[in-house]
Amino acid sequence: MSVEMRLLNWTLALALAQLLIVIVLNLGKRGILWSVGPRDQAPDSMGLVGNRMERAFRNFLETIPLFAAAVLAVQATGGANAHTALGATLYFWARAARVPLYAPGLPWLRSLARGAVLACIVLVMTALLRSAGRRRRPGAPERAPGVGGKTHHWSARRKSAIRIARARGAGSQRGAAP
Repeated sequence: MSVEMRLLNWTLALALAQLLIVIVLNLGKRGILWSVGPRDQAPDSMGLVGNRMERAFRNFLETIPLFAAAVLAVQATGGANAHTALGATLYFWARAARVPLYAPGLPWLRSLARGAVLACIVLVMTALLRSAGRRRRPGAPERAPGVGGKTHHWSARRKSAIRIARARGAGSQRGAAP
């Protein structure tokens, strides 16, 4: 399993942990009857920390689809590299740090952690786009370097055809006598 997929799994475990925290705080403040009821009326407040934890979880739900899509795209395209691994690692740790920063209401630090989360998603996506531009299409011929650093498909194909023809004993490609 790739580093990115492993960190996606750990991120999902972190999401479940945050959900459980919100459920426990919800049950503690609103009670079981509200939780199993129809919820037709506005809920009572879960208290300062409970409300913050609920908002932190909702913030998590805003970014995890982007992160998961980026990691799954890396996995599907084989575009994993050091930058995608770094982005996934930092995303997980920024997400993990955000919970204890959000609960006491540390405005600058939690905002910094949120910015780090978004930067990590961008890092994974840009690394994926860069690696996608460098990969060769399946079935495309190897490119041989040409004049001035340019590459030419025909150059490699022609050399390959000449080698094959010589191996078969056909002589050179141009006007060889039988």
